[in-house]
Amino acid sequence: PRTYQLYAPAALERPLRYLDAWIIGQSYFWRGAYDEALPLLTEAQRLLPRQAPIDRRQAMDRFAADLNWQLGYIAGPAQGNWQAARDLFRAALRLAPHDPAPALGLAAALAQLNDIPQAAEILRQTLRSRPDAWQVHFALAEIAAQQGDSGIALTNYEQAITLLAVTPGAEHSLADIYLSRGYYWLDLDDPQKAQADLQQAVDLGREDVTLYASLGWLVYEAGDFESAVRHSAAARQLAPDRPDLAFNEALHLLAAGQIDAARIAYAEAIDLTLTFADVITRSTYFGGAYYDLADLAARQPEKAEIIAELQERIDLANG
Repeated sequence: PRTYQLYAPAALERPLRYLDAWIIGQSYFWRGAYDEALPLLTEAQRLLPRQAPIDRRQAMDRFAADLNWQLGYIAGPAQGNWQAARDLFRAALRLAPHDPAPALGLAAALAQLNDIPQAAEILRQTLRSRPDAWQVHFALAEIAAQQGDSGIALTNYEQAITLLAVTPGAEHSLADIYLSRGYYWLDLDDPQKAQADLQQAVDLGREDVTLYASLGWLVYEAGDFESAVRHSAAARQLAPDRPDLAFNEALHLLAAGQIDAARIAYAEAIDLTLTFADVITRSTYFGGAYYDLADLAARQPEKAEIIAELQERIDLANG
């Protein structure tokens, strides 16, 4: 919430009419009812006083910038019209040149329109006046990662984490950054650092199917089979209809020496896969499970007999 020192010309019949439309528009916007918010916020923008006294001009610019930002959000993220969003965010940034919010919106719109260099430049300019804006560091890290500039990416990830670490109530945002950097470490082929960051995201309360599945596989590859079981079970709980996650949990149970539980889990995974009508889809899941067992046999040859049994069951199910 912001406090605005607004202005309304007394000569108008309804001097605060723009504020009426804006307040009702807010009630829809912040509930995600963007189709209802759009005409009201557009009307508020149309009714804004074209001139304001000097002592109210800065506050009115701030108000108009926030209004343009909201319209840009509706146009871009909500409706996918990124050209319109770009123009609205740019207008907001002209009115509030040191505010990270319109800069982030403009950078996002430019990135969606494939103007990545200009998006990065907007973020760099914003950091010159707002080096404390963790969101800008995070966005610049994401862009640098896409461009393959690992130095800039990692520096800005770290700066965003440093700023958020001392911010009360920022656990959710901090988890998002650890999650993104964890996946980036995977792109950089550094599974140990990826595991550490993904675990941080989990510890901060992030619940995500891909996060649990990725972390489960990383600790499985590292030989921590009990943790792999825990993470793969969490992933499966969030997406119980995915055969790949069911087979992962079964594999991790087997690696951890829980033979009876693994047999049951493989039977459930096979039954789940057979519910798919498409033969190619079924074969893809069965093939992945078969070769994962082959890899485990190379790592744990003492389980060759049970692995051969399970591979045979997969072959029979696959026809």
